[in-house]
Amino acid sequence: MGGALYYFLVGMLIGGAAIWFITYTQFKNISFKWWEWSLMALSLLLVSSIFQHMYSSMSVEMEYQSAFMYLGVFGTLAVILNLIVWRTYSGRKE
Repeated sequence: MGGALYYFLVGMLIGGAAIWFITYTQFKNISFKWWEWSLMALSLLLVSSIFQHMYSSMSVEMEYQSAFMYLGVFGTLAVILNLIVWRTYSGRKE
C-alpha cells in the first residue's frame, strides 16, 4: 500500500505541472500546433512511465541496472521529442 501514496504524489505533481504549463502558455500568448501538443503529451507519457519503471525496478525488484537502462533509453527519447518541439517553435517565432 506504500506505492499508492507515491503514485498519488507523482500524479499530483504531473497534474500541477500540466495546469501551470497551460496557464503559462495562455498568459504569454504562446500557441503550439496540434502535433506539437501531441509530441509533448507523448513525452509526458514517457516521463511518467520512467517514474513508474524506476520506482518498481528499484524498490520492488531491486534491479538497478534495468532501472537506469530504461531511464537512459526512454529519457533520451523524451528529451529528443521536447527538443523537436522547442526547435520548431523557436524557428516559427522568429
